[in-house]
Amino acid sequence: MTKSGTNNLHGDVFEFLRNNFLNANDFFRDRADLPLPDLRQNQFGGTMGGPILHSRLYYFGSYQGTRQINGLAADQARMACSGTVVLPPLTNNRSPQALGALFGGMSGALGGIEVKPDGSNINPVALEILNFKLPNGSYLIPTPQVIDASLPLASQGLSAISTPCHYDADQVLANLDGNLSQNSSLSGRFLWSDGDMNVTFPGNGLNGTGNISGFPSEIDNRFYLLSASWLRLMKPQLLNQLRFGYTNTFGSSSAQAPFQWSDIGVAAATLSDDNGLPSLGVVGSINLASAFPRSFNQKRFYVSDVLNYSRSRHLLQLG
Repeated sequence: MTKSGTNNLHGDVFEFLRNNFLNANDFFRDRADLPLPDLRQNQFGGTMGGPILHSRLYYFGSYQGTRQINGLAADQARMACSGTVVLPPLTNNRSPQALGALFGGMSGALGGIEVKPDGSNINPVALEILNFKLPNGSYLIPTPQVIDASLPLASQGLSAISTPCHYDADQVLANLDGNLSQNSSLSGRFLWSDGDMNVTFPGNGLNGTGNISGFPSEIDNRFYLLSASWLRLMKPQLLNQLRFGYTNTFGSSSAQAPFQWSDIGVAAATLSDDNGLPSLGVVGSINLASAFPRSFNQKRFYVSDVLNYSRSRHLLQLG
C-alpha cells in the first residue's frame, strides 16, 4: 500500500506455479495405496508505476490473481479439504444380517442393549445412515480402504478421503501521490479484494472439522479500502498530517448437506432446531459436520488530524 510511482515508468509481472509433480503423498493416503491428492496453485499478476505530471504527480498500481485447488489440507478448524476416518471393517453389504454378523453380541461403549446376531434390533436410523449414498454413488460412511485385522474391531478399517477445495481470489491496488508544493504533499490509496472459496470439509465448531464428504460450504469475502492523506510542513519543526479512511468488509458462508434428519427417520419432536443441518460425531471415528451459514457487512470511516512538533532543525524534506 505504501509504494509510489516515480518519474520513470517501471513495472513487473510475476507467476507462481505449484502442481502435483513434486508433491509428496499424505501419510494415510500412501498407507492406503491411494494416489496423490490434488494440490495446485497459480498466483499471477503485475505492477506498474510512473509519472502523470513529471516531479508532481505519480501513480502506482498492481493486480494479483490466485487460483488454487487443494485436496490435501486437513485438521484445520472449520476448514479442511481431506479427512481420515477410522472405522470397523464394514463392507458394501449394509443389510441388518451383515451388520448383525459383524457386531452381534456387542453393545455401545457406555453399555446398552446388545446387537442381535441377525441384526434385527439395530436402530433403523443407524441403518439409514450406514446405507445412505452421496450423489456420486459412494457411501456417506465409507467402506474402509485398508483393513488391519490385528487391531480392535472398532479401529480395523481406515479410509483417507480427499475432495479438493477451490479458492479463487483477485486483488487490485491503486496509489496516487502528488507534491502540491515544496512543503505539502497529497496521497490516495485504494484496495479491492474479492475471494471465493469452496470448503469440502468445513465443520461447525461443535464437533470440530468433519472427516466425511458431502457437507461443503461456500465462503465469499470482499474487502474495499479507500484512504487519503494530506501532509504539510508548516515550519521546520512543525508537521501536520490529515488522514481520511473508509473500509468495507463483507463475508458470507453457506452450508450444504446431502440429507435432513427427517429424511432418515428422525422424529421431528426430537429436533431442537426444526430439522437443521446434520451433525454427528463418534469419538475417534466419524465426524459428520455441517457448517453454519452466516454473513456480515462492516463499514468503517475514520478521520484524524495529527500535529507533530520536533526540536530538530529540519523535520521533513519534501519535493
